[in-house]
Amino acid sequence: MSGDPGKARVDVVVLTVVPPELEAARCALGLDDRHRQKHDGAVYYRGQLRSELAGRDYQIALGCVGVAGNPGTAAATALAISAFRPRAVLLMGIAAGVRGKVRIGDVILAERVVAYEPAALLRTATGAREQPRPEIDRAPHGMIQDAVAYRADPERLRQAFDRAGGKPVVPPPGRTAEYREHVATAVWPRLGTIASGEKLLRDPAKLLAVRELHGKVEVGEMEAAGLVDACRRHNLPWLVVRGISDFGDELKDDGFHGLASCAAAAVLVDFLGYGLQLDDGPARPRPAPRPFVFGRALLDDRELVGREHEKRWLRDSLAKRMPVEILGERMVGKSSMLRWVERTTFLDRPVVWLDAAYATTPGALVGAIAESMQRHDVARDLDRSTSGDEAADRLDRLMPLVLLINDVDNLARSGRGFDQDFFERLRALVEGGRLTWVSSSHRDLFSGFKARGLTSRFLNNAQRLHLGGLDDDSVRALAARVGDERIAAQMSAAVGGFAQGLQWLGDFLHRRPGAIEQAIDAFAVESESIFESWWSSLETERQRLLKACCDRAQPCVPAAREARQGLRWLAERGLVRERDGGFAIEPDLWREFVARAD
Repeated sequence: MSGDPGKARVDVVVLTVVPPELEAARCALGLDDRHRQKHDGAVYYRGQLRSELAGRDYQIALGCVGVAGNPGTAAATALAISAFRPRAVLLMGIAAGVRGKVRIGDVILAERVVAYEPAALLRTATGAREQPRPEIDRAPHGMIQDAVAYRADPERLRQAFDRAGGKPVVPPPGRTAEYREHVATAVWPRLGTIASGEKLLRDPAKLLAVRELHGKVEVGEMEAAGLVDACRRHNLPWLVVRGISDFGDELKDDGFHGLASCAAAAVLVDFLGYGLQLDDGPARPRPAPRPFVFGRALLDDRELVGREHEKRWLRDSLAKRMPVEILGERMVGKSSMLRWVERTTFLDRPVVWLDAAYATTPGALVGAIAESMQRHDVARDLDRSTSGDEAADRLDRLMPLVLLINDVDNLARSGRGFDQDFFERLRALVEGGRLTWVSSSHRDLFSGFKARGLTSRFLNNAQRLHLGGLDDDSVRALAARVGDERIAAQMSAAVGGFAQGLQWLGDFLHRRPGAIEQAIDAFAVESESIFESWWSSLETERQRLLKACCDRAQPCVPAAREARQGLRWLAERGLVRERDGGFAIEPDLWREFVARAD
């Protein structure tokens, strides 16, 4: 539909280039054919997305250029700007990357775009020669500030990746090591420089030649310069979001394009919700904080209810100068406890937050730490090929510091280059009081690396906090925020001490007061994948013990010592509850899942 442009105005236009990118963005944004409309012959999907920074919904228009190339993208961008008068334009899709600088599945937010095609033909004594005259555009200052301040959350990104239809890529036989080195295992964004031209780069040497024009180029594609040109003419802020799909060489896989598209879509949606802060003109009163938070780590003490025992344990353990691991099932609040450590402790030394998904080798780990501290002198020339000894030497130059490392399981999954000597160097830094290590993960590092044939005193000596459910008082306090005792009791019965479940139900009821039955039904669907991850991570014998606890009216009272130990192991992780010597699964939704699980 054409319609009145004044009625069509949106906050953000998002453009993709080819249909698979459009599909990933559409699914991640939750748009379908009900949201489809036409403007001047072009199809768009109109919807909205909640901005936690702005405290309101951003109006979004999603479109697809349809063909590769900067001229077509410039025209499509100008058309969308005319139709919707947006306040920002984002381009999302896939691109080629420089091997060794990025991995397939990495997501790059463009801090600058290098248009490498412009050139001059010069007459010389020996004839004519071409002199490159690349045009370089930095992303607008406000957009760069938003990207730098953007605090991505691994669990939010994982959920957005799933919504986009993302699937992990399984390496073919005999290529596990190659995939481990060059394919990302989790969605994670970072800033980078993109080269944009009219050539489809299918030869890595060509991309390296472009890199000679600007030494920071890591990505090559064919549309960003067109977007930048159109936005410059309309004085609009812009950002390019690119998922890496290939290196232009022999490393190919049918799943790489889907992986890159869905990873880029996940970052796009998360950045819109938690990173982009549009200029709303005159300052507005800060909206009242929402009483419930779901889908991200809890970032202040108002949001983090309970966990007093865990907080005391963390303070005491860290005082002993031992490495600490926060362990637990998916979505039980590990990242939230890590954030609590970040904001409440160690004011006498730098604190570095790091997601382990990008730290696949000692060199990558230390390089990420150094960049976070803006110690570019230490980070220089560090990459995945750096030896463990060299990485440890560089790390020593950054001391003292507190290292908070999220989803540290990734170090074991991508363990190339982590060896006993490197961990012994870490242990020496910890025992000397120069390094404070706190990590979060599903399983402990010692078990993860032992499965790969590596053991270390550093890993084995870590203090471990198993994060289970909230205690009864905390459950009541969190559920009571709905302001209705009856509904609070129903929430508690449905999810028990599962804090994120209470937060999810509370957020639903905050938006739809009183609709407790609909909230529980909706969360039963939402929680299916979470519960499946809990169940599938257990050994068969522990699954059998869980099955025996499904009768809440008749708690399981095992006679065998091994069974009791197994049930206490489950109780420590919040999967069952021990009361008066018996064990039972108390939350209705988790109990129903276990009862029907195979």
